[in-house]
Amino acid sequence: MRYLPNTEGDRRQMLDVIGAGSIEDLLARVPAKARLARPLDVGPALAETDLVRHLRELSAKNADADGSVCFLGGGAYDHYVPSRSTT
Repeated sequence: MRYLPNTEGDRRQMLDVIGAGSIEDLLARVPAKARLARPLDVGPALAETDLVRHLRELSAKNADADGSVCFLGGGAYDHYVPSRSTT
């Protein structure tokens, strides 16, 4: 069974509130060449622990500002900012 957080009635009510006849009406202004004309090619659902492990493995492939030289921010860097004393 697929997890769909909104029922058809929920979707209908939301569309009625914004005055749209369908989800397709909301997407009508998106050019056809910018729309995916096929189903997404995703694998089967994973258990939460397997999904977390997979996402951690993917994110470990990314460079980060802590492990690489970073010039973003024009001189901004990690630094200590003491809290203000109330005394």
